[in-house]
Amino acid sequence: VVSPVSERLALVFLKPADPAGSCDYGSDVCFIESMHLGDDWINGSIWPAPEYNTTHYGTGSGDKAFNDLSACYDYQDSLHIIWVATSFDSTQQGTYTPSDARLYHWSKETGISLVAQQSQPYLTNIAGAYCAFIAKPSISADNPLYHPTGDTVYLSCIYTRFDTADIAANGFGNGDIMVCGSNDGGASWGGKYNLTNTQTPNCVAGNCLSEHWSSMAQNTYGGDLHIQYICDKD
Repeated sequence: VVSPVSERLALVFLKPADPAGSCDYGSDVCFIESMHLGDDWINGSIWPAPEYNTTHYGTGSGDKAFNDLSACYDYQDSLHIIWVATSFDSTQQGTYTPSDARLYHWSKETGISLVAQQSQPYLTNIAGAYCAFIAKPSISADNPLYHPTGDTVYLSCIYTRFDTADIAANGFGNGDIMVCGSNDGGASWGGKYNLTNTQTPNCVAGNCLSEHWSSMAQNTYGGDLHIQYICDKD
């Protein structure tokens, strides 16, 4: 991701929380950063780049990052990262609880904050492979031209939410695209709003409405969020 106000650039990625394990045991959220659009990496003046670990989950059981993350810079040149976390069992590789999902935010200014949670005890993963009940998040920073005051960082997050009340006849969940916002740079997050709000429980292929795999522009344009997603009817 690239800053809208400077030449700062970040590569955000997951790496095993247990150095001796793999991402199947859960991940940490890390990044490297360039002050000159990556030129200092290419010419070797800063390479290998320093790696920053924002989570330090460690080797025990509990919440760890799972597959999905997103990032953006705000208009005060600060990096913001969001990621999905689920409960992992450190004693059994690949054993996690997709129905117990959380979305977290990090910035240097705020540390880690909880954005959203979806926890519904359920035996099967209705979200599908490599997804949890919160999936495919994106984060966007609002241009200060469109705030009432210019001294606050406004952020928006979208994500797919799966719910056990909306499961198709084939056993897969029908997703909805949710949105929530922060007016204090990610320190706290407001109410969650269902943008698509389509429920088709027990639907058969061709009649389902499942909104998933969303993506949002890193910064607002004209004061609006710009979102695209897939509507899966199977």
